[in-house]
Amino acid sequence: MSVTSGTHIVMASVITVMTRVGQPSHSANHDKRFTGRSIGIAQASTGQGPLAAEFLLHWWTAPAFGGCDLTSLGLAEPQLMAHMVTGFMSIAEYHSFPDDLGYDHDFRHLIHTWRPPGHTL
Repeated sequence: MSVTSGTHIVMASVITVMTRVGQPSHSANHDKRFTGRSIGIAQASTGQGPLAAEFLLHWWTAPAFGGCDLTSLGLAEPQLMAHMVTGFMSIAEYHSFPDDLGYDHDFRHLIHTWRPPGHTL
């Protein structure tokens, strides 16, 4: 995929999300779709898995995992970056955490997969 088409994917995601801002809430359904897809990416054994896991774990509990290095997001492929843009907006707009959405077990699995042995909350 070219950089130009990747940029278009990210921009289309930003436009879609921005048109949603200020509209009535659709409860946690959007957050659950975003979170479920993100967990799938984070659990994959691809180069994008660790990036997605970092994004999710920093959302879940930033104090335990340190701050999110936003410069590392530049390593994300355009589709993942667009997904993260949607995630940023969803998190900011709906104030949900993974625990609220029923993903506690999945996030603990991400810790086991992507963090050094012995790392706990």
